Amino acid sequence: SDFVYVDDVVAANILAMEKLTVGNYDTTQNRSVFNVGGGVETSIEELADHIMEITQSKLRVNPVRAANPRRLYFDISAARQILNYHPRDIRQALAEYIEKVKREREKLAV
Repeated sequence: SDFVYVDDVVAANILAMEKLTVGNYDTTQNRSVFNVGGGVETSIEELADHIMEITQSKLRVNPVRAANPRRLYFDISAARQILNYHPRDIRQALAEYIEKVKREREKLAV
């Protein structure tokens, strides 16, 4: 699957709006639809491994293998080239999100 941090999706939308409002970007002559994602295929097992590594978890994951696994990741080359869109690496995004959740929990504990 292609996982992307929601902040990167927001950034892509802002970049697209800026492209339309600043400069001469004509959507009748140029691309008007962009794939937005992480641009890297990451399995659920890899995602779980990243989370356990970041959180230093001792849990074990027993992956379930699908008979015909679906594979999906987006070609974000046009968004990179035209919008200057650069999503975070999935490990970086997970680390930021986990840190944000920890800070919010600490606030609630007070």
